[in-house]
Amino acid sequence: MNSASILFDHDKIAELIANEESRFGLQDQSQSLFPLIIRIPLNRFDILAWLNSNTSPLRFYWSNRDRTFEFGGTGDLLSGYNWREMTFAGRLDEVQSMLRKFDQDGTLRAFVGETFDSDMPLDDTWKGFPKQCIHLPEVSVITENGQTTALITILRNPTDDQDTNLRRITTLLNTLDSSASIQNCELGLSERVDNPCREDWQHAVESSMDAIATGQIDKVVLARRTDFQVKGGIEPIQLLSQFAGGAANCYRIMYAPNRDAAFVSVSPERLFYCNGKLLSTEAVAGTIRRGESEIEDLALENRLRSNVKDRIEQSIVVEGITESLQPLCEKIEFSSSASVMKLARVQHLISEFRVILNHNATSGSALKALHPTAAVCGNPQQAARELLRKIESFSRGWYASAIGVIGADQCELAVGIRSAVIRNQSISLFTGAGIVSQSDPEAEWQELEDKLHSILMSGNGLNA
Repeated sequence: MNSASILFDHDKIAELIANEESRFGLQDQSQSLFPLIIRIPLNRFDILAWLNSNTSPLRFYWSNRDRTFEFGGTGDLLSGYNWREMTFAGRLDEVQSMLRKFDQDGTLRAFVGETFDSDMPLDDTWKGFPKQCIHLPEVSVITENGQTTALITILRNPTDDQDTNLRRITTLLNTLDSSASIQNCELGLSERVDNPCREDWQHAVESSMDAIATGQIDKVVLARRTDFQVKGGIEPIQLLSQFAGGAANCYRIMYAPNRDAAFVSVSPERLFYCNGKLLSTEAVAGTIRRGESEIEDLALENRLRSNVKDRIEQSIVVEGITESLQPLCEKIEFSSSASVMKLARVQHLISEFRVILNHNATSGSALKALHPTAAVCGNPQQAARELLRKIESFSRGWYASAIGVIGADQCELAVGIRSAVIRNQSISLFTGAGIVSQSDPEAEWQELEDKLHSILMSGNGLNA
């Protein structure tokens, strides 16, 4: 049994609490939030297995693309926090300010996210999901650069004695068990329904191209939701674990706001990574499948590089990001020509940005400027978003969301694409395609099919 509660006896935990309590004596006691953080090193701890067996109604998981950072958490210390009518960008900056004050070693993270369009209502697919979230976990496990740490965090009540805090922390420690393994299983899918259907998709593409022809927009990204029924139930962690096998160089994300539904994503796309005043982001657009051989793969790569439609689509995303970031930057650099991002089953054009933010810029202002990017929305952003509200007949919810983690000094957000929402006996998979003046409805539908196939093949045993 890999449980943190047996690694330290009560005396050791009491010592850690005493050390934290002494630190509080140096803090400004007028502050309303005083988290007491207990850090415990772990060995051979499987974060996904722990979350899979955990009974908390709120669970979340996030790992970066190169697997140097992995984060899982349960519970939320901020569920009753008074945000004072702040915008979501303001809330993001507020929680980062809290962490800078109280998390001296910069380990603790909050799980944060915002739906694709938070001004639009969520439909029944997203029942139980919020439009935005900032969750500071009671229990979290973080693996960073090979070191795994459990963090037990409680809000300190000045009237509580050490024994009370010891009991609270011990109770939370007892939830840290990753001994149960995650079992693979066949998840046969049936009763496929596309929204929009193929005919409606063609009409949507044609309407989008009319808007482009009249100069309303340069590009818009249309999405499709594909619903399946599932034989038996689906555990979101099990599905994410199976997706991970075909998700090299992708973020792995799971957000379960309750026990009835969960959002999972194996996204290749970064929204931004911010460390102090250094920010990196990327423009990803254009898609073609991978080849069956090295020769075919190279031929497909060259076709992607030379395709006029894909090059225009990618240049529009570069332009949109540049315009959005310009007011926040002292310096902005990006690759003059796109390279190719190769994933397990598809490849994309990509341009990378390196930015030095000005003294007024924050993680919150970067989110406000970039989300949603032209890669998942269109350009200009507001005009494209208004067109999507008219054309799309379903709520994107957390598909194409900004979703990630924030700490005292760093913030990294992925774009929630290559994603699904799981609810009991059903699963809805989301895909999208960028529409520009050179688009062909049939070719764009095939791009959706290629992306859907890449998700299905990533989940070993997912068969449509």
